[in-house]
Amino acid sequence: MSKNIKEWLESRVNVIIERQEKDIEKYTDCFNEDYDYFFRWYAEAMYKSQMEYKELCALRSIIKESGIDEIEKAIETRRYNLEHDLLECSLKCRSTSEAMNVAHVWMIEEKQDLRNMYCRFLSEIAEGKKIEG
Repeated sequence: MSKNIKEWLESRVNVIIERQEKDIEKYTDCFNEDYDYFFRWYAEAMYKSQMEYKELCALRSIIKESGIDEIEKAIETRRYNLEHDLLECSLKCRSTSEAMNVAHVWMIEEKQDLRNMYCRFLSEIAEGKKIEG
């Protein structure tokens, strides 16, 4: 029965990855057409989309190769690592490069979003296990 949870999770991750691929393609087109406009309006979204895409592609590989208990443990580990990074890192990057400082803020925000996504996945997995009993 845990196959249903695994299939649901794989489907959910695939939907998010497909959405990110479409967004990344849209941002890339804008980048190629008018960099100045892209940078002002889409740089943050592109940065966060790329980060989420990379993270979820790695998770998708784990989902395909593992059972639900291993998947749950991998998500817990990823969530823990993100929490550790968020608690240990400085909220401000003290670089002389303003772009580096802004990217640091975007990274922190995306790590928070990823952590929240992993919490939702873990909650759904736990709920699915209860239902399957």
